[in-house]
Amino acid sequence: GFESHIFIDLICGGLAGSLAWLLIMPFDVVKSMQQADLDKKIGVKKLIEKIFKNEGIRGLFKGTTPVIIRGFLVNSVTLCFYVQTLHFLNRKHLADNE
Repeated sequence: GFESHIFIDLICGGLAGSLAWLLIMPFDVVKSMQQADLDKKIGVKKLIEKIFKNEGIRGLFKGTTPVIIRGFLVNSVTLCFYVQTLHFLNRKHLADNE
């Protein structure tokens, strides 16, 4: 029922970006904590155990809210720009061939 395809592109791109970040967030948290370990003595397995022991499952999702918001905004604009560019190039190509 929506007239504007731009609105749909914005929503779909934003949801895809948000979902992608939500799925990879635990890996990103572990990676960031390992990078912050200046001694480089803790392996990935021990680091995950430490997070679970100290903070539970929530520890793997630290900082998720700002990342989800940023992911929504960036990916919504990216998908919309990509689709609109394809439409523009297709119209230009059709006009050149007439």
